[in-house]
Amino acid sequence: AITAYWNNVKGVNSDIWKLLCAYFVSSMAMTPILFYFTDFCGESIYGGSADSSDKHLTQLYHDGVHFGALLLALLNLIVFLLSLVMPTLQRTIPLTRLYLAAHIIGAVGFALALFNSRGAAVGVVLLAAVLSAVFNTVPFALLKRYIDDGQNNGFIIGIANIMQVNGQIVSNLLHGVVAEWSASAGIAMGSVFAVVGIPLILMLREKRRDTTAAEQ
Repeated sequence: AITAYWNNVKGVNSDIWKLLCAYFVSSMAMTPILFYFTDFCGESIYGGSADSSDKHLTQLYHDGVHFGALLLALLNLIVFLLSLVMPTLQRTIPLTRLYLAAHIIGAVGFALALFNSRGAAVGVVLLAAVLSAVFNTVPFALLKRYIDDGQNNGFIIGIANIMQVNGQIVSNLLHGVVAEWSASAGIAMGSVFAVVGIPLILMLREKRRDTTAAEQ
């Protein structure tokens, strides 16, 4: 079993490993907003505190969490709407450029958290939705192009899932340190990861689809 696993690892080509590294960083970038956005709204935007003995501060925190939850619902709605046009975008825009643009947009969006306002929070969600929609589709479209004949598709998808989960774990660990200093910085941390992903995406090869095989 170990030998078979190692042979599968050795069979993964360099294009796939580069993509998986970029996907790992993308997961790190998306984690703070998905896990901690409501906490950010409660503390940094509404000025509340979940642990305070002051009922007013506690109520402010809960109001902020409610506001953040509504914005996350908006984020999911935007991602749904973008998913409807994503196939068209993937046919008209090179996948690597689409992935790169989403990371740039996400980096700008997450940085808006530093402004600590409701408008900034809305901006974070609107721009993060773009990265989320691309993050959940484009890497797999690229992966399909990079996989060679005879490679273990299930094994490669499994590695992609491991990369995503480990990206979340590492991001959570780092967020725990940063958020102790500032909840808004904890969200803006996603901007740093989005920027780190840019050179990794630039290393990706835009491999065209085999249209002949598709037509047959």
